[in-house]
Amino acid sequence: MLESAPKLSMLSSQTPLIFAVALPAGTGPNRAPGDVKPSWKWSTALATHPLLGIRNEYRQALSQVNCKNTNRYPRELHRTTNTKTFIKSISASSCLSIMESLDSVAQARRDIEHNIANLDDLYRALLQTRQDIEQNITNLEEPIQRLRDAETIDDIRKYLPDLSPAFRRLSLSFERLAGFTSCALDVKLRKGVEYLQEKMGDVQVVCAESQEQLEEDP
Repeated sequence: MLESAPKLSMLSSQTPLIFAVALPAGTGPNRAPGDVKPSWKWSTALATHPLLGIRNEYRQALSQVNCKNTNRYPRELHRTTNTKTFIKSISASSCLSIMESLDSVAQARRDIEHNIANLDDLYRALLQTRQDIEQNITNLEEPIQRLRDAETIDDIRKYLPDLSPAFRRLSLSFERLAGFTSCALDVKLRKGVEYLQEKMGDVQVVCAESQEQLEEDP
Protein backbone atom coordinates (compact mmCIF):
# COMPACT_ATOMS: atom_id res chain seq x y z
CA MET A 1 0.00 0.00 0.00
CA LEU A 2 1.10 3.59 -0.68
CA GLU A 3 2.50 5.73 2.14
CA SER A 4 1.40 9.04 0.65
CA ALA A 5 -1.48 10.29 -1.42
CA PRO A 6 -2.65 13.43 -3.23
CA LYS A 7 -5.13 15.78 -1.61
CA LEU A 8 -8.69 14.58 -1.23
CA SER A 9 -9.94 17.26 -3.60
CA MET A 10 -7.89 15.66 -6.37
CA LEU A 11 -9.63 12.31 -6.04
CA SER A 12 -11.96 11.17 -8.79
CA SER A 13 -13.83 8.08 -9.83
CA GLN A 14 -10.70 6.87 -11.64
CA THR A 15 -8.39 7.35 -8.63
CA PRO A 16 -7.18 4.00 -7.26
CA LEU A 17 -7.75 3.04 -3.64
CA ILE A 18 -5.27 5.13 -1.64
CA PHE A 19 -4.53 6.34 1.87
CA ALA A 20 -4.73 9.95 3.05
CA VAL A 21 -1.72 10.22 5.33
CA ALA A 22 -2.24 13.94 5.89
CA LEU A 23 -5.53 13.38 7.72
CA PRO A 24 -5.19 13.99 11.49
CA ALA A 25 -5.51 11.16 13.97
CA GLY A 26 -8.99 10.74 15.38
CA THR A 27 -10.71 11.65 12.13
CA GLY A 28 -13.91 9.64 11.79
CA PRO A 29 -14.24 6.92 9.14
CA ASN A 30 -15.37 8.06 5.74
CA ARG A 31 -15.99 4.75 4.06
CA ALA A 32 -19.09 4.66 1.92
CA PRO A 33 -21.77 1.99 2.38
CA GLY A 34 -21.15 -0.99 0.12
CA ASP A 35 -17.38 -0.59 0.10
CA VAL A 36 -15.33 -3.71 -0.68
CA LYS A 37 -13.72 -3.48 2.75
CA PRO A 38 -15.33 -6.05 5.06
CA SER A 39 -17.34 -4.32 7.76
CA TRP A 40 -15.88 -6.58 10.49
CA LYS A 41 -12.42 -5.24 9.75
CA TRP A 42 -13.58 -1.63 10.09
CA SER A 43 -13.55 -0.53 13.73
CA THR A 44 -12.50 2.49 15.75
CA ALA A 45 -9.70 0.41 17.29
CA LEU A 46 -7.76 0.88 14.06
CA ALA A 47 -7.46 4.60 14.82
CA THR A 48 -5.09 4.00 17.74
CA HIS A 49 -3.27 0.98 16.32
CA PRO A 50 0.51 1.08 16.95
CA LEU A 51 1.23 0.49 13.25
CA LEU A 52 1.12 3.62 11.09
CA GLY A 53 -0.18 1.74 8.08
CA ILE A 54 -3.25 0.51 9.95
CA ARG A 55 -3.92 3.97 11.36
CA ASN A 56 -3.64 5.31 7.84
CA GLU A 57 -6.02 2.62 6.68
CA TYR A 58 -8.53 3.84 9.25
CA ARG A 59 -8.18 7.35 7.87
CA GLN A 60 -8.36 6.11 4.28
CA ALA A 61 -10.34 8.30 1.91
CA LEU A 62 -12.13 6.22 -0.66
CA SER A 63 -12.19 7.36 -4.24
CA GLN A 64 -15.76 6.14 -4.60
CA VAL A 65 -16.89 8.71 -2.03
CA ASN A 66 -15.54 11.44 -4.28
CA CYS A 67 -17.13 9.74 -7.26
CA LYS A 68 -20.57 9.69 -5.63
CA ASN A 69 -20.27 13.33 -4.59
CA THR A 70 -19.26 14.28 -8.14
CA ASN A 71 -22.28 12.51 -9.61
CA ARG A 72 -24.57 14.13 -7.06
CA TYR A 73 -23.72 17.75 -7.78
CA PRO A 74 -25.48 18.10 -11.16
CA ARG A 75 -28.72 16.81 -9.67
CA GLU A 76 -28.48 19.28 -6.79
CA LEU A 77 -27.73 22.12 -9.18
CA HIS A 78 -30.73 21.12 -11.27
CA ARG A 79 -32.94 21.08 -8.21
CA THR A 80 -31.55 24.44 -7.13
CA THR A 81 -32.30 25.91 -10.54
CA ASN A 82 -35.84 24.59 -10.39
CA THR A 83 -36.21 25.95 -6.89
CA LYS A 84 -35.04 29.40 -7.98
CA THR A 85 -37.45 29.31 -10.90
CA PHE A 86 -40.24 28.27 -8.55
CA ILE A 87 -39.34 31.04 -6.11
CA LYS A 88 -39.32 33.58 -8.92
CA SER A 89 -42.72 32.32 -10.02
CA ILE A 90 -44.08 32.62 -6.49
CA SER A 91 -42.55 36.07 -6.16
CA ALA A 92 -44.16 37.20 -9.40
CA SER A 93 -47.53 35.82 -8.30
CA SER A 94 -47.16 37.47 -4.90
CA CYS A 95 -46.27 40.81 -6.47
CA LEU A 96 -49.27 40.56 -8.78
CA SER A 97 -51.53 39.73 -5.84
CA ILE A 98 -50.11 42.62 -3.82
CA MET A 99 -50.60 45.02 -6.71
CA GLU A 100 -54.20 43.87 -7.12
CA SER A 101 -54.75 44.35 -3.39
CA LEU A 102 -53.29 47.85 -3.54
CA ASP A 103 -55.53 48.65 -6.48
CA SER A 104 -58.57 47.46 -4.55
CA VAL A 105 -57.54 49.54 -1.53
CA ALA A 106 -57.18 52.60 -3.72
CA GLN A 107 -60.59 51.95 -5.26
CA ALA A 108 -62.13 51.50 -1.81
CA ARG A 109 -60.60 54.78 -0.71
CA ARG A 110 -62.06 56.55 -3.74
CA ASP A 111 -65.46 55.01 -3.00
CA ILE A 112 -65.28 56.17 0.61
CA GLU A 113 -64.28 59.68 -0.42
CA HIS A 114 -67.09 59.71 -2.95
CA ASN A 115 -69.62 58.51 -0.37
CA ILE A 116 -68.57 60.96 2.32
CA ALA A 117 -70.74 63.60 0.69
CA ASN A 118 -73.62 61.13 0.51
CA LEU A 119 -73.16 60.29 4.19
CA ASP A 120 -73.16 63.97 5.03
CA ASP A 121 -76.38 64.41 3.08
CA LEU A 122 -77.90 61.42 4.85
CA TYR A 123 -76.93 62.79 8.25
CA ARG A 124 -78.38 66.21 7.45
CA ALA A 125 -81.59 64.63 6.16
CA LEU A 126 -81.97 62.54 9.31
CA LEU A 127 -81.29 65.55 11.49
CA GLN A 128 -83.86 67.63 9.60
CA THR A 129 -86.42 64.83 9.85
CA ARG A 130 -85.86 64.61 13.58
CA GLN A 131 -86.36 68.36 13.95
CA ASP A 132 -89.55 68.18 11.87
CA ILE A 133 -90.93 65.36 14.03
CA GLU A 134 -90.14 67.24 17.23
CA GLN A 135 -91.77 70.39 15.86
CA ASN A 136 -94.88 68.53 14.70
CA ILE A 137 -95.23 66.85 18.09
CA THR A 138 -94.98 70.28 19.70
CA ASN A 139 -97.65 71.56 17.31
CA LEU A 140 -99.97 68.75 18.40
CA GLU A 141 -99.70 69.61 22.06
CA GLU A 142 -101.79 72.78 21.78
CA PRO A 143 -104.86 71.35 19.96
CA ILE A 144 -104.80 68.25 22.17
CA GLN A 145 -104.68 70.42 25.27
CA ARG A 146 -107.57 72.54 23.96
CA LEU A 147 -109.63 69.39 23.43
CA ARG A 148 -108.89 68.30 26.97
CA ASP A 149 -110.00 71.64 28.29
CA ALA A 150 -113.15 71.74 26.14
CA GLU A 151 -116.30 72.07 28.20
CA THR A 152 -118.95 72.06 25.50
CA ILE A 153 -119.69 70.20 22.28
CA ASP A 154 -119.15 73.41 20.38
CA ASP A 155 -115.63 73.67 21.79
CA ILE A 156 -114.90 70.10 20.71
CA ARG A 157 -116.25 70.81 17.24
CA LYS A 158 -114.06 73.87 17.08
CA TYR A 159 -110.76 72.29 18.13
CA LEU A 160 -111.11 68.80 16.68
CA PRO A 161 -110.45 69.83 13.04
CA ASP A 162 -107.10 71.28 14.11
CA LEU A 163 -105.83 67.79 14.96
CA SER A 164 -106.12 66.36 11.45
CA PRO A 165 -103.53 68.59 9.70
CA ALA A 166 -101.20 68.35 12.70
CA PHE A 167 -101.36 64.55 12.64
CA ARG A 168 -100.95 64.60 8.89
CA ARG A 169 -97.75 66.63 9.09
CA LEU A 170 -96.40 64.32 11.79
CA SER A 171 -97.32 61.27 9.74
CA LEU A 172 -95.43 62.65 6.73
CA SER A 173 -92.37 63.24 8.89
CA PHE A 174 -92.43 59.63 10.06
CA GLU A 175 -92.86 58.43 6.50
CA ARG A 176 -89.68 60.28 5.55
CA LEU A 177 -87.92 58.76 8.54
CA ALA A 178 -89.14 55.31 7.55
CA GLY A 179 -87.43 55.84 4.20
CA PHE A 180 -84.07 55.79 5.99
CA THR A 181 -84.71 52.54 7.84
CA SER A 182 -83.08 50.31 5.24
CA CYS A 183 -79.74 52.11 5.48
CA ALA A 184 -79.61 54.14 8.68
CA LEU A 185 -81.94 52.84 11.39
CA ASP A 186 -81.54 49.73 13.47
CA VAL A 187 -84.29 47.16 14.01
CA LYS A 188 -85.58 48.61 17.29
CA LEU A 189 -85.87 52.14 15.95
CA ARG A 190 -87.52 50.92 12.77
CA LYS A 191 -90.12 49.01 14.79
CA GLY A 192 -90.66 52.10 16.94
CA VAL A 193 -91.31 54.23 13.86
CA GLU A 194 -93.75 51.67 12.48
CA TYR A 195 -95.54 51.48 15.84
CA LEU A 196 -95.93 55.28 16.03
CA GLN A 197 -97.20 55.40 12.47
CA GLU A 198 -99.79 52.78 13.32
CA LYS A 199 -100.94 54.64 16.46
CA MET A 200 -101.13 57.95 14.61
CA GLY A 201 -103.31 56.29 12.02
CA ASP A 202 -105.62 55.01 14.76
CA VAL A 203 -105.86 58.48 16.32
CA GLN A 204 -106.63 60.04 12.96
CA VAL A 205 -109.42 57.52 12.41
CA VAL A 206 -110.88 58.24 15.85
CA CYS A 207 -110.70 61.98 15.24
CA ALA A 208 -112.40 61.64 11.86
CA GLU A 209 -115.17 59.46 13.30
CA SER A 210 -115.68 61.83 16.22
CA GLN A 211 -115.90 64.79 13.89
CA GLU A 212 -118.47 63.03 11.70
CA GLN A 213 -120.50 62.09 14.75
CA LEU A 214 -120.44 65.64 16.06
CA GLU A 215 -121.52 66.97 12.70
CA GLU A 216 -124.47 64.57 12.63
CA ASP A 217 -125.61 65.50 16.12
CA PRO A 218 -128.03 68.46 16.29
